Amino acid sequence: MLTYIVRRLLLIFPTLFGIMVINFVIVQAAPGGPVERLIAEIQGTAVQATARISGAVGGEGASQGQGQHFGGGEQSVSKYRGARGLDPELIKEIEKLYGFDKPPVERFFKMMGQYLVFDFGDSFFRDRKVIELVLDKMPVSISLGLWTTLLVYLISIPLGIAKAVRDGSHFDVWTSGFIIVGYAIPGFLFAILLLVLFAGGSFLDWFPLRGLTSPDWYEILTLCTFPLVAHSGKPEAMKSGRTYLGILLSTSIGLQLLAIIWTWHATGTLDFKAGGILDGKMTGAAVSLLLFLYMYGIGKAALMPIHRWLPAAMVAPTPVSALLHAVAVVKAGVFTVVKVIVYIFGYEFLANSLATNWLVYVAGFTIIAASVVALRQDNLKRRLAYSTISQLSYVIMAAAILAPLSVMGAILHIAAHAVGKITLFFAAGSIYTAAHITEVSQLNGIGRKMPWTMGSFTVAAFSMIGVP
Repeated sequence: MLTYIVRRLLLIFPTLFGIMVINFVIVQAAPGGPVERLIAEIQGTAVQATARISGAVGGEGASQGQGQHFGGGEQSVSKYRGARGLDPELIKEIEKLYGFDKPPVERFFKMMGQYLVFDFGDSFFRDRKVIELVLDKMPVSISLGLWTTLLVYLISIPLGIAKAVRDGSHFDVWTSGFIIVGYAIPGFLFAILLLVLFAGGSFLDWFPLRGLTSPDWYEILTLCTFPLVAHSGKPEAMKSGRTYLGILLSTSIGLQLLAIIWTWHATGTLDFKAGGILDGKMTGAAVSLLLFLYMYGIGKAALMPIHRWLPAAMVAPTPVSALLHAVAVVKAGVFTVVKVIVYIFGYEFLANSLATNWLVYVAGFTIIAASVVALRQDNLKRRLAYSTISQLSYVIMAAAILAPLSVMGAILHIAAHAVGKITLFFAAGSIYTAAHITEVSQLNGIGRKMPWTMGSFTVAAFSMIGVP
């Protein structure tokens, strides 16, 4: 196994080199390169897409440019399209500007050397360094990547479970067909189709067209995950499903909805704004009461004593437990908590009103109490579930401290906990599948039997306490 892994890792380098060679050859051979583009601008034949559509190609600017000649040197036939009439010395200067005065092999290895030190040159379109443009767009790319990963897990795990338990059925065949068709459709075209159907307002308005806010998504997530908890149909699963659905819906309807209505009545808006929307609109004990309604109305954050839904959901299969406790439901809860504190209340407003003092103590109690309960659990999944309750309150406490650095730490811990906890649950599932062990007291010697699994478990467990 180790030899195979090393061999696959070493293959990365020749593979990347081959990709770079192929790309370089295609770019060099393709027409319309930077030299030809600058020649077209000099000749006055370069037009924008709107000009092509409107028929302005043969307009005044083009006719004036086409009649001009530059330089007094002897005209010659050029290898560049549109270069007729230009001084060959000018062509050489343009080639030198873009590095085309050197042989292709020399240009290739110079490019590779620059790439190794992350020197991507300057953008001729933006007149800025390419690395600066990349860094400017990096937050958007990371955001899209994280949310894409979340959606992939939300869709693929439940679908995979449903297909596995219905192997060979009409459902299995039809969903496989849809998946194949989906892979065949170009990504950008499929994305536009989904926007039109589910976010454009023309058909369904389930998701926001822009941003990360939707009035329906929070409870849609609850309703979509309920069948995953109760899907086995056994009495225990049905009971756990009712607990799961009952606590989450009752807190949302009874507390969070009331908080939202109160916020609207006090401010006249429900928009998320930097610095909050309540400053100057509410004072005194009302701020603490409204914060209480929000914090306990967001049941997915699992503050004690409204945490029972989370260990009850452990009756579900391990992949579902990983989905609920690592990347979906609980993350929606603490993400909402952070967003409400920062963009509804504003941490400066809360700091001046001292409204979060009680929340710090409640979160601290939840951290300690859940950890103590976790240590008393013999079932591995239940121990991980109570560990999740404790870890969620770390996020809530960090947000409630109201310092910019602590809020940043809360946001980072959301992502860090997701990676570590999903690894722990997958390792627990692997242990059950391979050794049929579910209790901590039965794990003696499991490290020798499953070294890779327990190695991953150890790394993920250390990550829960910030190591490394």
